[in-house]
Amino acid sequence: MLEYLRTVRERPVWRPVPADVRKRLSSAPAPRKPTPAADVYEEFKRDVLPYPTGNIHPRFLGLGDRDGHALRDVGGYAGLRHESAGRRIR
Repeated sequence: MLEYLRTVRERPVWRPVPADVRKRLSSAPAPRKPTPAADVYEEFKRDVLPYPTGNIHPRFLGLGDRDGHALRDVGGYAGLRHESAGRRIR
């Protein structure tokens, strides 16, 4: 994880989640039994870590997600509502 953070500038700010990863994440059943931490970490490194939302990257500029309400949108653009640009897995 330290190497991932050290080399963050060498990667794109954001990468789309490939269809096969989206399908795996959205169709996998919830675990019924405890899962070893090493297995969970490997799954995280494979399916989550490569596709950041950008908020740790030095070149990231997040304006927040808009919901269509004009006053909140103005606040978001003015920097009053700071959020990372979250991406939904579909």
